[in-house]
Amino acid sequence: MKSNRREFFKKVGVGTLAASVPFSSQAFAKESAPNSDEQFLQIGDTIAIANTSYGKVRGYILNSTYTFLGVPYGADTSGKNRFMAPKKPEPWNDVKPTIWWGNTAPQIMDNRYANVHYSFADHWNYDDVSEDCLKLNVWTPSLDGKRRPVMVWLHGGGFTNGNGIEQDGYHGENFSKQGDVVFVSINHRLGPIGFTDLSGVGGEKYKDSGNVGMLDIIAALEWVRDNISNFGGDPNNVTIMGQSGGGAKVTCAMAMPASKGIVHKGVALSGSMLTANDKEYAQNLGKYVMEAAELTPQTIDKLQELSWREYLDVAYVALERMQKEYPQPGFRGGFGPVADDIHIPKGEFFSETSPHASAVPLMVCTTFHEWNPTRTNAELEKIDWAGVTEQLKGRFGDKSEVVQHAEKANAQIGTFGFCRPISRTQKTKRAYFFAHARTN
Repeated sequence: MKSNRREFFKKVGVGTLAASVPFSSQAFAKESAPNSDEQFLQIGDTIAIANTSYGKVRGYILNSTYTFLGVPYGADTSGKNRFMAPKKPEPWNDVKPTIWWGNTAPQIMDNRYANVHYSFADHWNYDDVSEDCLKLNVWTPSLDGKRRPVMVWLHGGGFTNGNGIEQDGYHGENFSKQGDVVFVSINHRLGPIGFTDLSGVGGEKYKDSGNVGMLDIIAALEWVRDNISNFGGDPNNVTIMGQSGGGAKVTCAMAMPASKGIVHKGVALSGSMLTANDKEYAQNLGKYVMEAAELTPQTIDKLQELSWREYLDVAYVALERMQKEYPQPGFRGGFGPVADDIHIPKGEFFSETSPHASAVPLMVCTTFHEWNPTRTNAELEKIDWAGVTEQLKGRFGDKSEVVQHAEKANAQIGTFGFCRPISRTQKTKRAYFFAHARTN
């Protein structure tokens, strides 16, 4: 099983991004108006209250789904907590309102919305950006004692961009309601703030710095283990899943020794990784960051005093130098997980270096055929179904009507407000059944 899994990854090349297409958690949605006799939104001081290890949280009930947004699973990572392993959040006494998304992890937002058509079609969702970003979201059908499968979404964007609710398809309501699962999405540290290895120049204090972004994910999964039963979930049936960079986070998290016992299944969609960055490479990049900031090992703590944007600017100057002096093939290199042989093993994942990962079921998917190159063509807003059939003839010939009817059916299922290929729905359903499956 170990060698077969590694060979499969190598042959199909799923480590290469096939397409930047979001996974749709809305694949089970059905277009129907709320029952006029049923209150569609319920929110108030005594509604949707759940216990956590740190205090009570209050969400809301929307379309019969309990929703909790921006729940803290870690402390603020700014200042002296920058580059440090995640710390637990401070407990609170009052009931904390968790009715809006947590902050997006620091990242360069310049020109993120440069193309208005793509921005409209993709409907990117970004809220405040700050280092106080260790927050997660929970959707659940009920706060009863039922132990439902838990699905934890790790967002895409490589290890540099994105957030847990970056696209509408990451919204967990329909998945939870139609699939009878507890759906969790998380934010965690990214890019230079999440993956600058300063251990070579900063010593023991910075021993975790190269992998704090992945340690955040482990901390979120530990929160799930300790708290999800209060939200109607089963802590012993947790599936982690992600697309693009999120798929790489899935395979990396599975390989981490700390994931043993808290990750029971994985789903990687059009993204994976089999090895982390070489430690020597990562430490050299950390040294270049120090030099770009005009600091020394004795003054390196000053990196914690910069604003997050100042730090990112310094780090990317160092990365540009690194790319010139130590070019890496493909998507290798840069600020990403480091094979420190403490948190992340050296060598290939799913091998003897991470034996527990090879015993965890993994579903590998691709979104290669789910990208529509004409989706931002405004002229297609005028098209009717006859026009769709005509468009399809160039590719499918006399089978175009069959394809058209399949697409009609898929649109009625309602993956999004747009038509999506039926393969997305099938893969989403497979992931759902995978989460429900019991493994010995």
